[in-house]
Amino acid sequence: MAKLQDCQFIEIKIDNKVISGSSEEQKYNKWMEGYSSGALRTYSGPDGTHFDGVPVSILVTKDTSSFYEHYLKRGYKTMTITIVERASDNLGADYELQRTVYSECKITSLSIAKHSQLNQLFMDFDFVFEGMVEVTFNVPNAKSDGLDKIGPVKYSIAEKTLK
Repeated sequence: MAKLQDCQFIEIKIDNKVISGSSEEQKYNKWMEGYSSGALRTYSGPDGTHFDGVPVSILVTKDTSSFYEHYLKRGYKTMTITIVERASDNLGADYELQRTVYSECKITSLSIAKHSQLNQLFMDFDFVFEGMVEVTFNVPNAKSDGLDKIGPVKYSIAEKTLK
């Protein structure tokens, strides 16, 4: 059972090492719980597609201190962030609506604040990504009796190409 209602599950890897979280969900055990729109906002520029930064808000737990320390020290070479948005079908079965993997991430801002509606402490941060973005969707099929998988669609920002 997730600690937060209608939350997303967030995995952060720094130099290919997973920063442990406190989720107890079986499929996302040790991931972080929090909120992120999951939306990929893009705009078209003269030299290709550009992506907006991504806002994330993670529940502060003992485990998040490692992430905060890496941020303060800037003590990492690579960062990969995966965000999973879940949904449930008409039978109540949970599934991944959207899984987005961002590579070569850079944190642009970070704050720690109590979210008054939830009465809990959250670490709010924004990041940009410079490597690859990979997105997978699971959407109801035309008959609404199953799911159609779209992707993973992989786009290299540096090369401006689909992979």
